[in-house]
Amino acid sequence: MFTVEFDRLNTLLVIRFGGRLVLGDIASFDKFASAFVAAEGPVHIIVDFSSVQSVSIPDRAIAERGRQPQLCPSHRRAIVAPQAELRGLYQVFAANQANVGLVPPPIVETLKQALVSIGINNTLLKTVGVNTPELSALIANNGTHPRHAAAAS
Repeated sequence: MFTVEFDRLNTLLVIRFGGRLVLGDIASFDKFASAFVAAEGPVHIIVDFSSVQSVSIPDRAIAERGRQPQLCPSHRRAIVAPQAELRGLYQVFAANQANVGLVPPPIVETLKQALVSIGINNTLLKTVGVNTPELSALIANNGTHPRHAAAAS
């Protein structure tokens, strides 16, 4: 599972995973992030795996994700992976990003390093509810805001 924090001033979204990391967690994150960006616009993203205790994700799944386009290409990303296993997985991800012409995210060991890599010195993160009605509606509409979907009809 993951928790979410947002700093509106710096347009920074921090996703923190914990416990046992499984492929379904990554899929849920993808849906959430797409819906969030549809609602808030492009954001810098830090994915923080510091609290992950075990990983049950096939290497090839992370490698395949590395070939996908970035959600917010105009904004920076960083991966916090202090554990050797996760750092290795995301180094493969980063290499695949570079292989398809994308700018790979830095892989760092602390949130502070991630903030520095994005260029943010001070942040006021606020917890965001993952299961809010607005975000649930966005996810149900494949990332299209219900007002925008109605206007397009």
